[in-house]
Amino acid sequence: MSYLVFYYFRLARPLHIIFDLAIAVAAAYFIVDYNYVVTAGKAVPNLLDWARILIPALTFQAGLHTTSLSFFANSSSPLLKRLREEFIGAKQGKPTKYAKIHQIYAYFSWAILVQLTVLLANVAGTFYLTSNDVKLIPIVNIMAFYYLIVFGSLYAVLLSLRNVGILFMTLTANSKPSTPTT
Repeated sequence: MSYLVFYYFRLARPLHIIFDLAIAVAAAYFIVDYNYVVTAGKAVPNLLDWARILIPALTFQAGLHTTSLSFFANSSSPLLKRLREEFIGAKQGKPTKYAKIHQIYAYFSWAILVQLTVLLANVAGTFYLTSNDVKLIPIVNIMAFYYLIVFGSLYAVLLSLRNVGILFMTLTANSKPSTPTT
């Protein structure tokens, strides 16, 4: 797993990393703060509702990324063949040892790792909060966990949106529009 983390941060574009993290941090802060104020401090019901919604969504996203990785690994499209042969940085005159397809692998693998981690945290948190006396858990701990779950979920959604764009561009790169028959 450390191999995947290393390659993601090595191959991902810094602007993508900064944008995804900044948007997720800001949005999570506003969502958690707003929900806490509106519900008069009832963080546990909000957290449990959030977790119930996210478990199927994160499972679907992780499945989508796993299927996409399989597509990228097994496709014989001319674009993917070219991405396997071209190296990152070659156009700038500083080629690296990484083929361009490795960047796509890193993006999709990272998304799977994030989604499964947030999914497991959701399941564990839901189980813990429903099986223990919530009044004994300090509100700071609940709010921190709530924030991390919301942040992780939003971050996973942003990764999915970017990766769906990559998948779409890959699928349509070599397609020629057909002329309609009347």
